[in-house]
Amino acid sequence: MQKWGRLVEDSPQELTAFVTVFPRGRAALAQTQVIWAGDDTEAAATALQPFVDLAPILHQQAQLAPYAAVMRPVHEEHYGQAHMRSRSALLDHLDARSATTIGRLLADRDIHMFQIRSVGAAVNATPADATAYAHRTQNFALSATINESRRAHAEQTWTEFGSHAVYLGFETHGDSSSLANAYPPATLARLRRVKAAYDPDNIFHTSIPIPPLIRSPSAGSNDCSSPGDRNPDERFRSSFEPS
Repeated sequence: MQKWGRLVEDSPQELTAFVTVFPRGRAALAQTQVIWAGDDTEAAATALQPFVDLAPILHQQAQLAPYAAVMRPVHEEHYGQAHMRSRSALLDHLDARSATTIGRLLADRDIHMFQIRSVGAAVNATPADATAYAHRTQNFALSATINESRRAHAEQTWTEFGSHAVYLGFETHGDSSSLANAYPPATLARLRRVKAAYDPDNIFHTSIPIPPLIRSPSAGSNDCSSPGDRNPDERFRSSFEPS
């Protein structure tokens, strides 16, 4: 994992890499997808070759494809109700600590799947205040689906990454602290103002909800709760705990 991470960080900006790891018996099976954005096939081959040399290869393929073919649309109904528990973490580097933690999660069967996505380069070139996604220094986005029977142990091991930044798209069961890890204070304040303008009654409150900004008429201060919520943490618990 450390070697893969160094390859990604040392690669040209045209290269984007994912790696997905599945536990298989006493070992693990990893699949990496590396994309070169450009039509210089010679430069692409030069950049891809170190990934081929990284570990024993069971199967490989390469193809020329337009950008639209990288993620093909699925024209089917979507209900957004996947019954799984996933976790997220954003890291600057894949160092010895993170590699060891990944190894433990796999060896202990705490997870069903582990994925790393490279998010540096053009992602980090975007100003932190340009979008709701404000984490613009990390190079890697980690995600995993948790083995529910190993949930407590997996959650404890996950803390060993030492990350206080998450991507909410891969964080299914958070709490009120998840918002602070997903959005810096200025970003969260901006999102709460948007929420107050477009969803003041907090109708969209599943997953990890953003409470709309409410100004107290008496004190003129900001009330962090949503309309009708006596305790915002109760809303988080009701949203995330399985029924």
